[in-house]
Amino acid sequence: MRIGRKARPRTALLCGVLLAAGGLAACGQRGASEAGDRKYLVGFSNSSLNHPWRVAIQEAILAEAAKYPDIEVVTTEAKEQPAKQLSDVEDLLARGIDLLLVCTVEGEPFRPAVAEVKRAGIPLVPVDRNIIGDDYTAYVGQSNLEIGERVADYI
Repeated sequence: MRIGRKARPRTALLCGVLLAAGGLAACGQRGASEAGDRKYLVGFSNSSLNHPWRVAIQEAILAEAAKYPDIEVVTTEAKEQPAKQLSDVEDLLARGIDLLLVCTVEGEPFRPAVAEVKRAGIPLVPVDRNIIGDDYTAYVGQSNLEIGERVADYI
């Protein structure tokens, strides 16, 4: 999928923020003897790949991560099923991720996963869809209310 010219700066910014957050947050965890020896494992739990926007987010994250040899991204797709997403997150935690990026299926059913991620001390970054509560490291998304207000002002 190609990302349109107007969306490229925003997508690049999204990826930069996500990877910077992951790199910085993971620096203090499970350190290696030498900084250059350390590889970071980022988990991305995507709600689905049934919409071009969700595909574009995932492709942009993977493309940006490919620029850094010390970062590996593991992706999962929940197929819009909350129970599958919880299982996916448990699997990512078992793999030893250093950072979890997530586009949630639904906020309420994701609460147990938030608690597990917090207990594990893993930075959590919701992308596009926020979680319920404030137990996350950073949030990357937009305000639909603000977008609507700007459109109304423009019209």
